[in-house]
Amino acid sequence: MNGKSSFKLYKSPLPCREGVRGWVFCRHLTPPPAPPRRREGSLSVSNLIATDKLSITYPSLEIVAFLHTPIIVLVMTQRFNPDDPHARPSLESGDDIQPAEPPPIPPRPPQVGDLINPFAQPFTQPVATYVLLAAIVLIFGLTMLNGLLVDPSSTLFRFGATFGPSILIEGQWWRFLTAMFLHADITHILFNGYALYILGLDMERIYGRGRYLALYFLTGLFGGLASFWVRGMDEFSVGASGAIFGILGMNLAFFAFYRNKLGKFGKDRLNRTLQLVGINLVIGFLIVRVNNLAHMGGLVSGFLLGYLLVPQYVVSHVIGTQVKVYDRASLTYRWWVVLLATAVLLAGFFGAFVIWR
Repeated sequence: MNGKSSFKLYKSPLPCREGVRGWVFCRHLTPPPAPPRRREGSLSVSNLIATDKLSITYPSLEIVAFLHTPIIVLVMTQRFNPDDPHARPSLESGDDIQPAEPPPIPPRPPQVGDLINPFAQPFTQPVATYVLLAAIVLIFGLTMLNGLLVDPSSTLFRFGATFGPSILIEGQWWRFLTAMFLHADITHILFNGYALYILGLDMERIYGRGRYLALYFLTGLFGGLASFWVRGMDEFSVGASGAIFGILGMNLAFFAFYRNKLGKFGKDRLNRTLQLVGINLVIGFLIVRVNNLAHMGGLVSGFLLGYLLVPQYVVSHVIGTQVKVYDRASLTYRWWVVLLATAVLLAGFFGAFVIWR
């Protein structure tokens, strides 16, 4: 082995026959994820895992292993000619001697009140995202059949675009909801549809169908309110982008909440989402037709509401080996978040009405 053994070792003379010296090698071992390759001149630890005592013979080496979980103690003897000083074991100098690593600390069993990794829980099967996509595509098809290519403004108005005078004078507040399903052209619906598919499926799986739908519509309405508050009578807008930025905000909230518990994966996702938000906001400021006010309204409300409703699975009971958990941020316990958000929306619409009337 020429002093290049992968084992941490203690140098300790053993009572041996003439011409034989020994050392005790110790290493704290955890089974590797896959059996390591056997290389010439090295010992494969995989064949030491399932036995208490093992004897292996290598060229010029005789190894006896005793397994004391979680520590493996190897006694290695190397034959040499005692009269030949050049044939003495290279480990005799002690250059490679290192202290053994401390034994790994076993994980603490779950206790009542512990916050569980959300990815350890079963995900919700996404359905709502597909329904929303189907509704958006269906309504876009209807607008195409009813003159979208010929007279887009008139067609979108008839189908429910947000239009300041109609809202303020005629009280058509329902337009804030219907506008979330309308798109101006094929490029608009392709971008929003793709974003909803990529981001929505993940968030529906994580947040669950009820929370996801509540946040989708609330953030879409907050996006419309932000735009209307600034533009008032000049408001004319369509698109699901306010709600989609709300989903981006949910994504930010989730990975910000679990940034430490999810380690490098969580921090990487958080950084990538921040980059995506920054790029889209910059594009929104550069392109005149993009309603960045709705984007920012959806993003901010999505982050705040998403953080308040982020899934938090907590241990409620430990019975033997069975661990029961509950989600303390589900709508059953955090119903007041939706109620509060609705109240803020109504107050915002009333304030906009007072200002622009």
